[in-house]
Amino acid sequence: MKQIPVIILSGFLGAGKTTLLKNILSDFKKDNSNIALIMNEFGDLNIDGDVLNEEDITMNELLQGCLCCSIRDDLTTTLKEISILEKPDVVIVECTGVANPFEVIDAFIQPSLLNSYRISRVLTVVDGSQGLQNEFSPLIRDQVKYSDIILLNKCDLTNQKHLTKMEQNIKQINPDVPVYRTVNCEVNIEKITFPDGERSSSENAVYLENGKREKFNIESVHSYSYQFEGLVNRERFEEFLATLKSTVIRAKGFIPFEDGTHLFQYTPTNFTFNKLDWSVSSSKIVLIGTSIDKEKIGQSIKECEVIKVNN
Repeated sequence: MKQIPVIILSGFLGAGKTTLLKNILSDFKKDNSNIALIMNEFGDLNIDGDVLNEEDITMNELLQGCLCCSIRDDLTTTLKEISILEKPDVVIVECTGVANPFEVIDAFIQPSLLNSYRISRVLTVVDGSQGLQNEFSPLIRDQVKYSDIILLNKCDLTNQKHLTKMEQNIKQINPDVPVYRTVNCEVNIEKITFPDGERSSSENAVYLENGKREKFNIESVHSYSYQFEGLVNRERFEEFLATLKSTVIRAKGFIPFEDGTHLFQYTPTNFTFNKLDWSVSSSKIVLIGTSIDKEKIGQSIKECEVIKVNN
């Protein structure tokens, strides 16, 4: 039985995984590849699926948890269904930003999946404008450690000295990993996805057996989702964002401002709004953090709404 190649996309919240995914999909579609996509969202709403806006790709959503722990059984079930029903040329797994790739790799070498899949590459996106040292350092180090290729992204937001230091820190964790400096994850897709020398299942097993994982308590991370009922005042919303820095590490969604719906991306050091030129099923936002007061945040978002939309 021919094994289906798998590409795993890893990286911390806001590093640029979905941007890389869009670039990969665009490249693969040139060859009319039959792609099965597994998207893992930590929250209960799938924002990235609407961001991709792909109608001709089979998308499997795994929400409200992390592939490496709480919904790992769902991943196994989904992979079994894909191998039987879809028979794709390639499977791409986009992990949530708080997933440890160690556990995701381990899922693919269990006996029930071993003959159906082979991991081609584990690609990790690192935010080049940030450092590797923060309260999530154990997780970020493992994301670097268990990667085959690193994309040091957002290089336009920092300087050469910082990037050189980042590369040195990465090499201390994973000495042999190739590091590509990128802006918007622009890179030679063929070179990073199917280069010479595929991983074998036995190599994956040895790799994991020799690995020493850092301890990270994922139970400390929580999410909150909100669906807008009206148009949003932009000035009020930006004032609301200024209150999030100590509690929210990632937010994204579709914000219905009076001039149209905007794709919203947030990290503690930056946020952007980009007006959509396509329609989405609903206007919504997901926030992820360690000390989220859901009632307070919900009320604050509600106060940003100024005009109710007629259904």
